[in-house]
Amino acid sequence: MFEGLFEQELPIDPLQEDLASQCSVLPTCKGIVLLADENRQPVQLLMAANMRRTALARLCQTDPEIPRKKADLSNITRHIFFLSCHNSFRSSLTHLRIARRIWPDRYLEQVILPRQQYIRIDPSALWPVFTVSSKPFADGSELILGLFPGRKSADELIQTLLDVFEICKRPDLIASPEQAKSCPYLQMNTCPAPCVGRISREDYLSRITMAIGAITNHRTEIIGQMNQQMQQYARQMDFEKARSFKDRLERLRILGRPAYTWTDDLSKLTLLHIDRSARRKIEGKRNLKQGWAAFVVRSDRIEESADFFLDDLESVLQNIQSIVHDDKEMHPSRHAAEELALVGFHLFRSRPEGVWINITSQLPSAEQVYRQIQERYRQQNRKPSGGVDKEKQPETDIFSQ
Repeated sequence: MFEGLFEQELPIDPLQEDLASQCSVLPTCKGIVLLADENRQPVQLLMAANMRRTALARLCQTDPEIPRKKADLSNITRHIFFLSCHNSFRSSLTHLRIARRIWPDRYLEQVILPRQQYIRIDPSALWPVFTVSSKPFADGSELILGLFPGRKSADELIQTLLDVFEICKRPDLIASPEQAKSCPYLQMNTCPAPCVGRISREDYLSRITMAIGAITNHRTEIIGQMNQQMQQYARQMDFEKARSFKDRLERLRILGRPAYTWTDDLSKLTLLHIDRSARRKIEGKRNLKQGWAAFVVRSDRIEESADFFLDDLESVLQNIQSIVHDDKEMHPSRHAAEELALVGFHLFRSRPEGVWINITSQLPSAEQVYRQIQERYRQQNRKPSGGVDKEKQPETDIFSQ
């Protein structure tokens, strides 16, 4: 049943009381643990920061006088299957994929998925509207924008676009001029008022195009155009309009916030994630050498490279370049949407693990990527991690090996 899912199986002998010694063969790294009964039926699937500690917490009672917070599974667990992952993103992704294989129809009962929100708009519509949606894939000519840490940031961005590019805030009234007369934005003259014909559809669509460009790969160009218009009005001594453009440019500073670091056309967005993997023995070397894992993330798929050493970073990036430039047709699916939600969760953590790089427009050189990895992990090494015995695990420089 679990063929190909785990790296090893550990039988549990119920007659042997010392479970701690039986579990001593379990690795202490991040990974996936599956507890199974005597018939090898799954009991519980766990994502663990320390596989040995997690298994013991489920099977052993350290102090009989202290009530257990978790159910005692020692009476029914007869097999432990485990898989080392070594980093958090791989653990999350593997946990989800294994759960799908074991429980195809009810895996979502076993996995807690973060909720991800996107912005949806159809530029070809008669009067395009920005809306928040939980679906990451477009229907027809729609455009999906993301990623965001939550609905609040998506709503805030839409409101900013409506204000900056003077887009209708009540698009439901555009086709009803009589009802639109009571619209407060029309009465306050803070709306382009397509409902009563003050702006042509062509000019209105131009504003929509600029708004989309401001949050995709035309951001610099759009901001440059607005700066030029502001300066032109200033030269013409039309300070009211110049001030308006200055205020709108100030509002666009929101795009520099961390919440919008990864916002782009989702069909084109491509990310590179690199994190530590297993240390491996090198022939002729006394110390283990740090291995690394790389993931290429697109909206419809996540591809993982084989583990590598930093010495091989240039060849790994060449392989990634071929993945980035392949012409595979997009295949939207529920599974892809779930995995993209996991990506959003890891991207927007207060302290994201590993290195995340936006490679939508260009893949950095090996030297640039190495520098980012080096800076990231040297920063982490300067901060002691909780629960680590420094005498047993001295701090090492992973770049000096």
